[in-house]
This record gives sequence, structure tokens and C-alpha cells, in this order.
Amino acid sequence: MKLYFVLACIFMYISTSAQTWHRMLKEGNFSNSNVTCITSDINQNVWIGTTNGAYKYNNSGLTYLNTSDGLISNMVSAISCDLNGKVWIGSPVGLTLWQNGVTSTFNAQGGMQSQNVKALAIGENNVLWIGTNSGIIKFNGNSFVQYTTSSGLVSNSVKNLAYDGINLWIGTLNGLSKYDGASFTNYFTTSGLPNNNINALYSNSLN
Repeated sequence: MKLYFVLACIFMYISTSAQTWHRMLKEGNFSNSNVTCITSDINQNVWIGTTNGAYKYNNSGLTYLNTSDGLISNMVSAISCDLNGKVWIGSPVGLTLWQNGVTSTFNAQGGMQSQNVKALAIGENNVLWIGTNSGIIKFNGNSFVQYTTSSGLVSNSVKNLAYDGINLWIGTLNGLSKYDGASFTNYFTTSGLPNNNINALYSNSLN
């Protein structure tokens, strides 16, 4: 097993069986950009989002993607990969779908109620959940459905998302929401949270 992560602009992994560290990329390969997110897909490619494009890393090496390759923006805010090999890349101006080297883009003109993407998560049946500064959006591949505080969401300022196989968890500036597919349950410091500002979420499911 290998664990991938980024320190500053140095991409590294640790082999958990051998307990050894491996430096994979030199600092200059990140084009003076800051790393914003990291994930992997079903083909064991590692995807790295930065402030200057996205990178795909595998045993064949490093592939750099930017607007010239079809990204809607070089400012990557989130990446999520589904079980069909689709890679969703979020940005402040919309969403890019990458699959087998082919890209499609989505923004307000394509029906997104808010195109400032803050977080992404894959839910049941490979449904894409999009966290924005105007609530969350569910995309089934054909249409976008928005959920906001008027729907029961704790806050429209979404920072992160995680799907645990049953529920979608939504971290915001003002608390935590759990969505079970029908309704929201909200949690605050009064519910036991140490702080209402949720900086990160993680689920140990496949997503």
C-alpha cells in the first residue's frame, strides 16, 4: 500500500509495507503553483489539483493539464473520481469532466446554479455532489438540483463534502449537515462540535 501526499510543492509517497519515503517530483514541476487537493481514481492514477492546473501521476510519469487541454480554469479547487473512470475537476468558474482524455465543461450557462466550486464528492450511483458558496448541487449527469438553507442545509457557505456510503456530510463555515437523501440533520457546537467552522471531512468508504 502507498500513501500519497504533498509537502509544500514536493510530491511524495510512503510505502507502508517497507516504511520508506520516496520523493516523486521535483519542486519545479509544479510550475510555481500551490497544491489545493489530491485524490486517486480507480486506475490508481493520482490526481493533484493546484492553483495552476491539474496533474495526473502514475507509473508512466506525470501529465500536466490546463485550459489548453480543456480545463475550464487553471485554478483547481477540488477533484473527485467516480467508479466509471470519470474525473471531476472543480474551479471558481465551473466544472470540468475528464474521461479518457476527453473533457467537457459545465458552468452557469450549462445550468449550474452556482459555479464557484469549493468541494466535490461522489454519492450513490455515481451521482456528483458539488459544494459551492451558494449551497450544494446534485448532478446526475443530466440536470442540476440545488439545496440551500431554505432546503434545510445548515449554511450556504460550503467548504467540504464527504459521502460515507449512506449519508452526505457537508462541512460549512457555520456548522455541519448530514443529508440522508430526504432531509438534513444539522450539528453545531451546541451539539458537541468543537467549532462550527468545519475545515475538513473524511470518510473511510470508497468515496
